[in-house]
Amino acid sequence: MNIEAYIASGVLEAYVLGELTVREQEQVVLQVQRYPALHDELVRIEKTMEQLVRQASVKPKPHLKDNVLQSAGARIKVQPVKASNFWVWLAAASVMLACFFAYLAYNYHARWSSTSQQLAEIELRNQQIAQNLNTVNLELSKIQSDINIVDNPAFSRVLLTGTNQAPDSKATVFWNASTHEVYLRIQHLQVLATENQFQLWALIDGKPVDMGVFDVTADLMKMKTTARADAFAVTIEARGGSSVPSLHTLQVIGNIKG
Repeated sequence: MNIEAYIASGVLEAYVLGELTVREQEQVVLQVQRYPALHDELVRIEKTMEQLVRQASVKPKPHLKDNVLQSAGARIKVQPVKASNFWVWLAAASVMLACFFAYLAYNYHARWSSTSQQLAEIELRNQQIAQNLNTVNLELSKIQSDINIVDNPAFSRVLLTGTNQAPDSKATVFWNASTHEVYLRIQHLQVLATENQFQLWALIDGKPVDMGVFDVTADLMKMKTTARADAFAVTIEARGGSSVPSLHTLQVIGNIKG
């Protein structure tokens, strides 16, 4: 049973006001006996109504007690209710009901505000979870795509080893001679200043051909395509690349076997 929803339905307030049928009252009694939280809420509502009744009650006039004592010995006669007393009672009842309904309105508004805030928080968490899940799915998709390329026998694997300028540098080129696709994976390259970039070159008949610039990343990078290549090499160039390689900045180079 959803205790909060049952309390928010207003059935306990209706029970206290006597607005339920006998069958409905029996159901409320059964639920209150079964769930301590409902019992506590019912007690709280009854106490609140009692306070409202006391606040709305009309204090008797000071001389009323004397009048009652003076007529104690007289023969009891049925007197009609004065209109003024009736209107006093009606005004008191109206004030009591107004206070009670004001309490109900405030109580429902507070619960509604709390529920709305909880729903907003849950919706925000769901959006964050969806975003995180989407990010993970994209990463998994990229990893699977990289695996398909690395494990594809149609791609030739060309190991690029470090030169005298960068003996610890290492990279790998994956080249598909049929589709002309070229992918680059970095194992180790030095950190560059912000004004520089690495540039990949394909050596064709001894001539360097630009294959694109890049910054170091752990991902498999797609470079420009080429139908032919005898070797691949990487140099350091100004950011944006160069039309000719700077041989004194040559980092790695590797020949295609065959």
